[in-house]
Amino acid sequence: MIDLNKIKEKIISAIHSEGPLLPIQISRKLERDTIFAGAVLSELVKEKALLMTNAKIGGSPLYYLSSQEGKLSILYTYLPSKEKEVYEMLRKNQVLKDIDCDPATRVALRSIKDFSFPLEIDGEIYWRWYLTTEDEAKKLIETINIKIKPQIIEKEQRLNEKKDPVQLSEKDAIDTFLSAVNTYFKNKGIPIF
Repeated sequence: MIDLNKIKEKIISAIHSEGPLLPIQISRKLERDTIFAGAVLSELVKEKALLMTNAKIGGSPLYYLSSQEGKLSILYTYLPSKEKEVYEMLRKNQVLKDIDCDPATRVALRSIKDFSFPLEIDGEIYWRWYLTTEDEAKKLIETINIKIKPQIIEKEQRLNEKKDPVQLSEKDAIDTFLSAVNTYFKNKGIPIF
């Protein structure tokens, strides 16, 4: 008779001591086939005793404990090149604003679900590094927004300064328009009657 609880304990103990593991590694430790190991792993994930990565190594996810998130970086070498680039960008910056990213980066942020978590603030989507807490991310976003707002105000002031404060009268505006039309027709060789 199979004692399922002992098998579950053995799996959790192995992952606790060795870190994130593949189903094949777990099946070897259990000395059982991968189908059996996969079924038990699936049950442990359903019970929330284990977590499973979205990224895969050779088509298989890693299984890990919630306290082992920091060890997921072993997946980095198995990411496609664009995802690696975005992984590094997010790791360095801790937070990225979705709208400021190019389309390929946005797609990569959505595909590296183990490392990037979406956060919506004031209708804007931000992506936080998986090891950055939500509170830390909010503080970083606040800092980013404080730096950006003065730049926006400065640009608006410069645009307002560049606007011509002299308003043309209606007659002058019509004369200017007609002159531009006449010049256009002349340049195109269109006769004016």
